Amino acid sequence: MRDFYVARQPIFNADNTLFAYELLFRDSQENIFPEVCPNEATSRLIDGSFIGGLVDDLTAGKKCFINFTFDSLVKKHPSLLPTETLVIEVLETLRPGKKLLAECIELHKQGYQIALDDYIPHPDWINFFPYIAIIKVDIQQISDVHIAELIKAIQPYPKIKLLAERVETHEQFQHYKALGFSYFQGYFFARPEVLKSRTLSAPQLVVLQLMQVLMVPEPDFDKVTKILEQEVQLAFRLLQYANSAKFKRGKPIDSIKRAVVLLGKKELYKCMSLLFVTQMNDSKPLELAKLSLVRGRFCELLCMNAYPKLSDAAFLTGILSLLDAIFDMPMAKITAKLPLSDEILQALNDNCGLLANFLTMVNNYEKGNWQDCIPLTTTQEISIAQCYNSAVQWAEEQLP
Repeated sequence: MRDFYVARQPIFNADNTLFAYELLFRDSQENIFPEVCPNEATSRLIDGSFIGGLVDDLTAGKKCFINFTFDSLVKKHPSLLPTETLVIEVLETLRPGKKLLAECIELHKQGYQIALDDYIPHPDWINFFPYIAIIKVDIQQISDVHIAELIKAIQPYPKIKLLAERVETHEQFQHYKALGFSYFQGYFFARPEVLKSRTLSAPQLVVLQLMQVLMVPEPDFDKVTKILEQEVQLAFRLLQYANSAKFKRGKPIDSIKRAVVLLGKKELYKCMSLLFVTQMNDSKPLELAKLSLVRGRFCELLCMNAYPKLSDAAFLTGILSLLDAIFDMPMAKITAKLPLSDEILQALNDNCGLLANFLTMVNNYEKGNWQDCIPLTTTQEISIAQCYNSAVQWAEEQLP
């Protein structure tokens, strides 16, 4: 996990209801644009809010406006983000040339809403109007004469809405509302607030991507292999897992593709969940990751004796049961980003369901409440201590 900062300013409708948020990159609690190039700011903002899975927390289901540089548009960065959430802001510093127009036409075809930011009158912008949804006007920088010209120019394009920026008084709000502006943003409504959150690290994001690929009934193993071939550290850990004593293989596996095929869907998914936990916060002790692995294997071994068909789910439940402590976030916020079954989510978030019983036994064993550590089945005798010792040994083999 890593710290992520963003400045968020609300945008309102003419009736004073919340319409969207503008998201601005920050690298600390200080509410100023950091000394980074605009391209890097856009990339890091996308990485943290969307790829890092924080956008729902930041926008509460509303649309979000994000500034895009020319370079980020040419590199197709907007296509990484959902059309229903994003409003692409074309910066006022960009020249309204043919290359920029071509990018806007393509984004419009894909279903994105495009906003011209801090609109400055220029005859070439009219070529963009058929593909523009919103024009943002800095009312502190543009005269009413130019605004009247803009209103006249967009009359043939009724889908274009006007947004007044830097609205600081009630009188300004009423004035531009009367002129026909649809959206409003500025200190009169709210100043930008800097929010600090935590986002997944790059290795965790790759692991999450792999977990999602593996969730479908028939995973694309070639795609899994290709992703792993680009992530040397994760590939090495996968090979370690595939060659562990658990599988009792005669010959060592020395190929990523062979490891993927031989492990199969279930074991690959278990391995990815293991890697997700071990790519943890550097400030946390390694023992916390080890305890997660012990819990996973312990729950799996207990479940094998009681409910064999649930053993894979029990493994995942145990291994993920300390996510809140590892990442310093509420369990429900973390699990919301993970592709997990309802049974596992119930056990982790609500401590209910059959899988939660295994977590209860694990907790009792760790606390030394021996009288509460009773088998979950009477049809077969199991040694809980033996299962735990075996789990500890397995966990030590998995850690780097």
